[in-house]
Amino acid sequence: MSQRAAKPGAARRVADLPASRAWKRLLDAVRGIDTIRDEPATHRLLTSQAISLLGADGAAVFTVDEGGTIRCAWSEGVSDTYTAAVSRVSHLVPGGRVVRTGRPAVILDARRLERWPRLAELARAEGIRTIGLFPMVLDGRTVAVLAVYHRRVRRYRTWEVRALTAFSYQASLALGGARLFDETRRRAEELQQMYDRVSVAYRQLKAFQEIGMEIASSLDPAQVLRTVARYAAELTGSDAGAVFEYDPQEGVLAVTASHGVEDAFVEGIRRARVRPGDGAIGRAVAERRPVQVADVESEPGYAFLHLTRPQGFRSILAVPMASGEEMVGGLVVWRKEPGLLDRGAVDWLVALAQQSTAAIRNARLFAALERAYDDTLEALTAALDVRDRDTEGHSRRVAALALAIAREMGLPTYALQALYRGGLLHDIGKIGIPDNILHKRGPLDDREWEIMRQHPLLGFRVLEGIQFLRDGATVVLHHHERYDGRGYPMGLQAERIPIIARIFAVADAYDAMTSWRPYRPPIPADQAVEEIVRNSGSQFDPEVVQAFLRVIQAGQAGMGDHRHLPGPASGT
Repeated sequence: MSQRAAKPGAARRVADLPASRAWKRLLDAVRGIDTIRDEPATHRLLTSQAISLLGADGAAVFTVDEGGTIRCAWSEGVSDTYTAAVSRVSHLVPGGRVVRTGRPAVILDARRLERWPRLAELARAEGIRTIGLFPMVLDGRTVAVLAVYHRRVRRYRTWEVRALTAFSYQASLALGGARLFDETRRRAEELQQMYDRVSVAYRQLKAFQEIGMEIASSLDPAQVLRTVARYAAELTGSDAGAVFEYDPQEGVLAVTASHGVEDAFVEGIRRARVRPGDGAIGRAVAERRPVQVADVESEPGYAFLHLTRPQGFRSILAVPMASGEEMVGGLVVWRKEPGLLDRGAVDWLVALAQQSTAAIRNARLFAALERAYDDTLEALTAALDVRDRDTEGHSRRVAALALAIAREMGLPTYALQALYRGGLLHDIGKIGIPDNILHKRGPLDDREWEIMRQHPLLGFRVLEGIQFLRDGATVVLHHHERYDGRGYPMGLQAERIPIIARIFAVADAYDAMTSWRPYRPPIPADQAVEEIVRNSGSQFDPEVVQAFLRVIQAGQAGMGDHRHLPGPASGT
């Protein structure tokens, strides 16, 4: 039995019916559905309200997609087996007609549907007699059907059909609102995910830019690799990172830069003498591929548990660094949470390792070139010593002492390099001084002093055209300037004298006083120190003198490896 339904608006004309109480409950139910903004929650409330309003034994919501496929979205009081079977045959039974026409239908006794024996069979199996079917229409299309089930024959009165039709109509609006809300939320989540991906990509690109700038500005392998280790950890969300370099002579992988790990951990790795094939980093290097360990605590035979456990590390990602057939090393990140990093993090770390490989090779080539430069300077200094035998070794000693003072004052690497190179060659201008003046055994007269005072300018002219010695030439030109402005060749005063020249002036004077000269014997070191202190503020920069005293008191003069300093002479 089926009945034609009145339009939803007709429900307002039955307020004088005896069912006024039912209508009040209906209005309350509609208001409850209107507040829902979640599609599954709308389905649940719709079925429970329908059961309550009609005193039914069960109810279900069947959704209809744009292709006409019907499936059960939610049910109460009937089995999943029944609703699934009904969904499969719904297009052949009254439910299909309800979908097509958008009109309600009531099946008085589903067990006696001779035209649809499969539906009758299902109804008998489920114990269902009367079924009410109410479409939910949105924008002219049936988007769902509310099915109400009774296990006894239940005759629907006209007002009940109208009421349930109105209820379904309102439910369709609520369902549309819920779907719109879900779609809006889904799009917002997609936008957030897109924003997150863009943010990660931005941070990664910024990291590559900064690493590239680091390479361009310093070419200091240690500094570059510290930057790489830091970004490797930060941009993969890891707790620590490290760069391992392969030593072909020893056949081991050693940590050369790290971030977020303790010195004891790095020392432990050094003592462990990690070889290709050992642990995650060894496997990554040997197999030339990324290697992940989800949880070192459950990794069979993991050999470095005694190192990772005190740090709290659980998961590892290692990627190789190689240049052609050359094995350079590897890049590793550790996390305190178990689990694998996603593909994006792995790909990013691989890209970072590739860039780091280029950085290491470039820095090594630059360092080799720097060593060649310094070897050339050492040879040139030795040649100058041959000509000026009276000051043999002076340039090396002064350069070493000046470096110790500069380090005490915290000068940057490029300034140390300029100071050292300029210090070695500070007297190169003396090659233009006649031997009779240079090797004179007595005091120089005024004319001879005038000639001798030309050697800073002569030396500067020799070096100013050589790019890698340009900053060092500052020491050559100004190492005889005085803090009070009474020096030569330019008579500069105080801070107008470059700091490396002010430092060198103190070291030069100390070594000159404590060394033998043709015209006088050396004086004791303590007397030389007193003389420098006495001239603080006049001949020498007081700040430099204080640093010099700390170096002398600490016994640092002439100590330390002063050759092959990293960093370009014109760094920033």
